[in-house]
Amino acid sequence: MCGNSYTVSGTLTGLAASRSIAISNNDGDVTAIDADGEFTFEIEVAHGGDYSVTINAYPIVQDCTVSNGDGDSISANVTDVSIECDEVEDYVVFVTDAAYIGNLGGISGADDKCNAHANKPNNSGDYKAMLVLNDVREACQTANCTDGGIDENIDWVLKPNTNYVRPDLARIMTTNDAGIFPFGTLENPWVINGTVWVFTGVHVAWITAATNCNG
Repeated sequence: MCGNSYTVSGTLTGLAASRSIAISNNDGDVTAIDADGEFTFEIEVAHGGDYSVTINAYPIVQDCTVSNGDGDSISANVTDVSIECDEVEDYVVFVTDAAYIGNLGGISGADDKCNAHANKPNNSGDYKAMLVLNDVREACQTANCTDGGIDENIDWVLKPNTNYVRPDLARIMTTNDAGIFPFGTLENPWVINGTVWVFTGVHVAWITAATNCNG
């Protein structure tokens, strides 16, 4: 028995030069696109089937939204999926090439070391150390800032709803309304090459846990 099947296609706009985006339909048929224009998924959808277009990988320092990306019981080719990308303000995170052991001079001393570092990506930037201390620099007073959101921040390092990238502009993560992000959701490692262990004093739920390595 044979039946009709239909294509799912649309248009991408706003993609910056030398960047790419990966999209998928129905959690499969991943398609990579490196320029604005029309796109068509390779796998067709059977008559009466559903489609759901999602973004698998965002372009560097851009946010993208899908419009008309879902439908069900289709009986014709889908042509009006729209994906629009916009530039967003991004902040750079860097790991020093020097290892620091012991007393950093408190939070302010650690900040000074970041800002005095010869290899910091932007000489005009104002950097803060990813380090916490009770009542001095904290992200949350409750697990994942569930009670007060951004109001729980004390001199916090990360801004809300902001992209953070490495010096090579690969995005590490995007923060939420409280200036934190779910652990385990990093888009890229903190460092470009190699493995680095760092001490922050922050618990997995973004609560200040300890000011020593035993914590």
